[in-house]
Amino acid sequence: MSLEDCLKEEISIDEEDVFAFLYFFLDKYFDPSFPYCEISSHHNGKCFEWYLEPNLYSYETMKRMLQDMEKCADLLEREYENPYLDGVKERYKWTAFNRNTDCWSKSPTDEEAKRIVRDNVHVAVDFYRRFVRRLKAMMEHAPECQFISFSGP
Repeated sequence: MSLEDCLKEEISIDEEDVFAFLYFFLDKYFDPSFPYCEISSHHNGKCFEWYLEPNLYSYETMKRMLQDMEKCADLLEREYENPYLDGVKERYKWTAFNRNTDCWSKSPTDEEAKRIVRDNVHVAVDFYRRFVRRLKAMMEHAPECQFISFSGP
């Protein structure tokens, strides 16, 4: 099955949200042993390619990644200071948690930025839960596909 055969199901996510909420997981679960050369002659397959190239994840890998996201969403809600979340929270920028149009004119201190994230952590929890539901639905709707592709912008 070709890459094009598996593109009938797709979603688009803002680049800032991918950076803030997904990149940690995409990098963590990237499998450099996946046979990229069979799919794309441009992808070097050694690491997650941020721009334009397909980054492929098997359904089995996706299932593990989605379970991890669900765990993180639960921990963010109940145990925000759990060390398991350190890598996830490291990527969070306060602007992803404060979508006011004037947020770019502000310059909070590091402590203020952390408070904004903490006070609005429901944004990340909601993102992960909706993303997990959507990806599971995509995989159920296209069981003949073998992988999920992430590419952008």
